[in-house]
Amino acid sequence: MSEKKDESKNVRYSGYWPGDEVRSVKFFRTLGYNHTLDFWRWSNRTRLIQYAEKDQSIIAHYGVQPKLIRIGNSNTQGGLGIHFGAHPEYGNVPVLLETLNRIEKRCRKIGIKFLFGFPNNNSWPFLNRMVGWKKVSDITALTIPLGKLEKSSNKTDKFPEFKRWHSLKHSEFHNEGSVRVEKDVSQLEWRYKECPNEAYFIVEREREGFLILKTYMKEKEKHGHILEWGVNNNDKKTQKNLVIDAANVFRRKNVDIVSTWMNKSHQAFRVLEELGFERSGFTTHFGYKPLSPDVPNLEKYNWLISMGDSDAF
Repeated sequence: MSEKKDESKNVRYSGYWPGDEVRSVKFFRTLGYNHTLDFWRWSNRTRLIQYAEKDQSIIAHYGVQPKLIRIGNSNTQGGLGIHFGAHPEYGNVPVLLETLNRIEKRCRKIGIKFLFGFPNNNSWPFLNRMVGWKKVSDITALTIPLGKLEKSSNKTDKFPEFKRWHSLKHSEFHNEGSVRVEKDVSQLEWRYKECPNEAYFIVEREREGFLILKTYMKEKEKHGHILEWGVNNNDKKTQKNLVIDAANVFRRKNVDIVSTWMNKSHQAFRVLEELGFERSGFTTHFGYKPLSPDVPNLEKYNWLISMGDSDAF
């Protein structure tokens, strides 16, 4: 196994310039990701990106999506870390540390108090041990074979325009005092209707609640993900009905396994358990990096994270 070249003294660091998306897509394709120009532009719409480059080629990339985070009864500005990548030959530790140090400085200047994200197995040890990221939890998906869920007569899987009630129901799903990513109508529209590479579906009971869904082929099994929950946190009946409605959609799309994320302290966790969901799915790292001294110990808080909060879905 060849050693990585120590080119850290010859590396140039920069933010985004118009046209960089072409180089970015080319870079991620060398890492095995099939990003398109439209997808890159959509996911990096704020252009809060840090590059390391050598000979006009990108050798490291890190992006941040600013997010409004609700902590208890107040809002603060956080940043979702996305698209952390390093060239296999030139992306050595000094280069990566400098890339991250520069993006953190830029985040502080615009008022972002902390970064959070879902690093993969390759990135997490580095971010945790060398960059100061703190673990909140390892999230294990709740799953159930589709055949174990009862059938529903509700055939709604249209994707209507998001309205104010969708945003209100999304906020009502969260326990008081929990930490959550706020999503107003514009955020929901951007996340689920403007994404160029994905097909999302919605099941809703108007004014009562909605779920956002996605299908994904994994090896020889087709998975159906429940990405987003918009329903009152105490409305057990509607939560159950929506999951059964989702199963009806998944049947028409030939799904084998249904999965979702759910904090075990939430009412919906018990609903899912009653329906037969089990913690037997894939595990995802979830952590954060404080950028300000006034950020509390967020690993001790009750986070309510959905699959839709991750850029992987």
